[in-house]
Amino acid sequence: MMTFMTTTIQISEEVRKKLFQLMNRMEKELGRRVSYNEAIQSLLGEEDRKPDKKQFLKNLEPYFGILMPGEGIQYLKELRQLE
Repeated sequence: MMTFMTTTIQISEEVRKKLFQLMNRMEKELGRRVSYNEAIQSLLGEEDRKPDKKQFLKNLEPYFGILMPGEGIQYLKELRQLE
């Protein structure tokens, strides 16, 4: 069982918003409420984690085939020349 000590910390509004966004993402992934403590623990734990190559590639799959900036215009010009 974990014992919690109540404390107050001062953070900027920008950091508070980012922490809240992290908590929202975690809640969506886990399907349950997440405390500030859990969010901060996940950030502290990231220092120890190595990137998982398989998970990284899986996360990229939806983006395969997306054009780089300017490529769409070039392809459109080529298609118009073919007509």
